[in-house]
Amino acid sequence: MNCAEYADISQGIAIMAGVNYGTSLIVWRASYDGCIAYQLETFKEFSEDDIDDGDDPK
Repeated sequence: MNCAEYADISQGIAIMAGVNYGTSLIVWRASYDGCIAYQLETFKEFSEDDIDDGDDPK
């Protein structure tokens, strides 16, 4: 599931919980941003040592 799908689901849950549409957009955006940030952190953890950026000891 990509971040947009995750955010769509979060927005749907918020609407079912009774929030108005404007608030649901905030929920969507927060979910999307959080998902992107999480993916970037996870990617960084796994790939930091695999990238040859010249700072690794030879």
